[in-house]
Amino acid sequence: IRDLADEGIEVVRELLLFARRESTPPRTLDLADLVSTQEGVLQHLMPEKVELRLAVVDDVVPVSGNPVALRRLLLNLVLNARDAVADDGGWVEVEVLTMGERAVLRVVDNGPGIPAEHRDRLFEPFFSSRRHGRGAGLGLAVVYAIVTEHGAEIELDSAQTKGTTFLIRFPIGSAADVEPVPASESDSREGARVILVNDDGRETARIVEALAAAGIEVRHAPNLEVARSVSDSWSPSAVVGVAELPDGPIVPWLAESDLPAVILVSSADNHGATTWPRSAVTLERSSAPESVLAALQRIGLPVVA
Repeated sequence: IRDLADEGIEVVRELLLFARRESTPPRTLDLADLVSTQEGVLQHLMPEKVELRLAVVDDVVPVSGNPVALRRLLLNLVLNARDAVADDGGWVEVEVLTMGERAVLRVVDNGPGIPAEHRDRLFEPFFSSRRHGRGAGLGLAVVYAIVTEHGAEIELDSAQTKGTTFLIRFPIGSAADVEPVPASESDSREGARVILVNDDGRETARIVEALAAAGIEVRHAPNLEVARSVSDSWSPSAVVGVAELPDGPIVPWLAESDLPAVILVSSADNHGATTWPRSAVTLERSSAPESVLAALQRIGLPVVA
């Protein structure tokens, strides 16, 4: 029942995301720069033995678009590719280039590929060829909606027998119209470092994106073993983590590390509640990323509004 409830929360989240229309006005931006600046966020979403490869041209690649929507498009494509590859020896490649009058975003993985019988349904809402529990089946539907809104085209390379390649072709703009990206306020916010300890890939993606946008440096750990290793070598300011992880509850480690924390709990995570550190703030796992940012502010972390 708990698993079904959590999956229902995920479906509702992605439905709201699918229906949402961003208020951010479109502008001419450099697609190469947008992808390059997301490298750190994307890297944190990869398992330890999955390689992220970035191949971005040195020239400006101007496109007219909504930067928030384009970042979401990139994130969804990379998450889809990451979920397809093996945890050991897999790789995901993101490339930006130009082809004639088109700006091209290319996302490739070395997974098993997409069966021929599934290719015509890839962009349907709720259709998913992945195993149970790996998403609500809206990731590629969101990608398709964003592509359409930007007057672009998306193509699956169906000639491959292994691995998957998505090509998105945008109308190319004028380099002279590219608007400079303002300097991030986060440059002056030194010391804001968070370990995100979470074994749910898509939940992790949303939180990582929100933390990075708020000027916080993030490291992702899918379990306690990795969290301990990162903590020993990186000196974080705080922890955001789920109460229960594959290798045990997070509370004993938080007690050892003495780090301020935001603990994400499901309705059934009642055990250990009386022993949670006093410096910890608890939130429901269904909370929006904005609530996580607010909780980090409450425990004293500098967050860009």
